[in-house]
Amino acid sequence: MCKVNRQVREVVTHGKRDKVTHSLSLEFYPQHQQEEITRFSLYNEDNDEALGGEIQLANDWVGKFNL
Repeated sequence: MCKVNRQVREVVTHGKRDKVTHSLSLEFYPQHQQEEITRFSLYNEDNDEALGGEIQLANDWVGKFNL
């Protein structure tokens, strides 16, 4: 199974609250629970300037992988 792990943080701009993606990764869960989850980092706000289609890419992978 594959899932998107999206970490967000809240920001307040002009009195309105908004959620900003802090990090985004794909997580692949093994069939056997004793095995480790494999994670692929797609975006991290601390290292990358701006999102550039990573959310859509992650959602596409989940849709294709979990068929």
